[in-house]
Amino acid sequence: MELGRLEVWLGPGKLRSYSQQHGSGSIAGSSRWRLRLGLIMTDIILEVSASCVLFGLVAWLWVASRRSQAIVCDGWYLIFAGFVLLLFGSLLDITDNFQSLNKFVVIGDTEAEAFGEKIIGFLGGYCLLAIGLVKWLPSITNADKLRFSEAQLRKEQGNLISLFNAAPVGMILVDSNFQIKHVNEVVTKLIDKPAHLFVNKQPGNALDCVHSFETDEGCGHGVFCHLCPFRSAVTKVLETEEIVFGLEVETTLVADSQEVAVWLEVSVAPVILDNQTHAVVTLSNITQRKQAEERLRQTTEQTEIINSQLRDATDQANSLAEQAAQANAAKSNFLANMSHEIRTPMNSIIGFSELLAEGDLASEHKEFVDIIRSSGQSLLSLINDILDFAKIEAGHLDVESVECSLGDVVESAASLLEPISSNKGLDFRVIFSDDVPQQIQSDPLRLRQCLVNLISNAIKFTDAGHVHLKVSRQCQTDQEFIRFDIEDTGVGIDQEGIEVIFDAFTQADGSTSRKYGGTGLGLSITRRLAELLGGSVSVVSEVGSGSTFTLLTPVFVQPGKLSQLDQTDSIDDPFDEQLRFSGSVLVVEDDPKSQKLVQTLLERKGLAVTLASDGEQAINLASSQSFDLILMDIQMPNINGYEATAAIRRQGLMVPIIAVTANVIKGDDLKCFAAGCSGYLPKPIETNALYRLLNKFLQTHLVSV
Repeated sequence: MELGRLEVWLGPGKLRSYSQQHGSGSIAGSSRWRLRLGLIMTDIILEVSASCVLFGLVAWLWVASRRSQAIVCDGWYLIFAGFVLLLFGSLLDITDNFQSLNKFVVIGDTEAEAFGEKIIGFLGGYCLLAIGLVKWLPSITNADKLRFSEAQLRKEQGNLISLFNAAPVGMILVDSNFQIKHVNEVVTKLIDKPAHLFVNKQPGNALDCVHSFETDEGCGHGVFCHLCPFRSAVTKVLETEEIVFGLEVETTLVADSQEVAVWLEVSVAPVILDNQTHAVVTLSNITQRKQAEERLRQTTEQTEIINSQLRDATDQANSLAEQAAQANAAKSNFLANMSHEIRTPMNSIIGFSELLAEGDLASEHKEFVDIIRSSGQSLLSLINDILDFAKIEAGHLDVESVECSLGDVVESAASLLEPISSNKGLDFRVIFSDDVPQQIQSDPLRLRQCLVNLISNAIKFTDAGHVHLKVSRQCQTDQEFIRFDIEDTGVGIDQEGIEVIFDAFTQADGSTSRKYGGTGLGLSITRRLAELLGGSVSVVSEVGSGSTFTLLTPVFVQPGKLSQLDQTDSIDDPFDEQLRFSGSVLVVEDDPKSQKLVQTLLERKGLAVTLASDGEQAINLASSQSFDLILMDIQMPNINGYEATAAIRRQGLMVPIIAVTANVIKGDDLKCFAAGCSGYLPKPIETNALYRLLNKFLQTHLVSV
């Protein structure tokens, strides 16, 4: 039974061959037959397993090829053919072990034929498989590399898109067909439109450019599209691959059916994607900046206009200032000339009237001379007021500060006006408070001028009663003042008149000037002088009851420049009429009347007088003769007094020279001293003032009487 089974399994030919090799006795042992059967079964199992492994390998290669997208290649066909041959060889080996299957698959039934079939199957299959693997592995490797490259490319594209979207400026990707392929979030917010509505559209259509609505074709077909700087820049980049940077474009977009003017800063750069040139466009909304620049431009233009106007105004102001300076200089020259031309004849009128009054005249003639003197003094007072007001208006009047006697200042003013008050029958008194100081620091001439103006004004407007000058001390805001109250029982002033009484050329009543005379300058000058002294003037009045004018001046006035003359000749000190002098005096004067007056006054004091008509004669006489004193008129033809004095000083002559001038404008005295003068005597010449200067400069020439 076992032999029969073995014959069935091995086949008759195999059984006979086995019997011949091992003998029939061997077969008879059951264990050997079992071993043989096990080996055959193991061989079959190995063949089947190898076929399954081979099938699995081919299947894995198939899957790998599909994943690598490399299934269609020569290597794959060879691998498949080798698999078929290996499978065929395995089937032949199996059928050798199953004799019953030979009729289906065996080509020959001898062992040599069977072995050849196995060799063809296995050897051919392995060769084809090896060749196929050699060809297939590079393709699968290249496919993997390609897949990796594509993955890297997708990653890089993703990164670029992320950067694209994260850019702080608007970015648009435009392809070679001038269509938008991608926009970032900034652009969508700028236009207020979702991103998908931009894709595959012309930029003008996507951005809602106003010109894209002009035709049905849209962007690129409008009337002004060929002039569009945005289109021109993108076209240039696509064609030449040159970068366009910082292009400022003004365009009009349509938003909510309304046209909106927008300024965009556009930069365009080329980029290669899918072997095609694309344009990456960056957009920045610079509308606010351009509006600010426009406002700045307008402001700059306005500033330039204002600056131009300012320059014109400055030029005009400078021109006006120059004209004003010229006018001021002309005014000063006019005042100097007017002062000279008026004071020169007044010098003769007052001087000769005083000389006449000293003579032995009949009472009627003496009255006539007094009228002439009084009228001359009134005219001189008017001239002084006008000149003072002009100097104040021109800023040419300075106050000075010297230590002076308060009593002397008050007495000087009072003694000047007491005769006028007495002639009107008024009770004129000066009342001092016990606490007033004896000495003050002030400008005695200007203070006396203020008192004279106020007292004379009170006497003028008082027909009966009294005029009292009360002097007291007052503390105000931690500063001490001297208070002068000029009280009268005159006509008084109403409230309306008080408001204008200190204005220039103004009087309380228009009829006042007709009845009492005057120009209305006295109180205006007084207020200005009081303010220059650091004080003030006020008035309390009642119509029909009289007025009280109050002058406040500080005990210590702010120091200013001290005139060399005023320091010594501030007050009219009394002069001893009995004094006589010896010596010679050169009088330089171009006016014959003034020459005669000065010559007479000097000769009355015992002095020898030599006359010169101009500066040239004075220089010649001073260099050829010896003089003890020179009286030098300033304003003369040919060589004036300044030039003549300077020429004399250049010769080394130190003779005292007294400037005699009708110019009393600010600075005239300083000019005289700068030229070399030793003293200053204004016209009209006051006799006592002249004699005080003689006493000062001719002390060594005094003659005992």
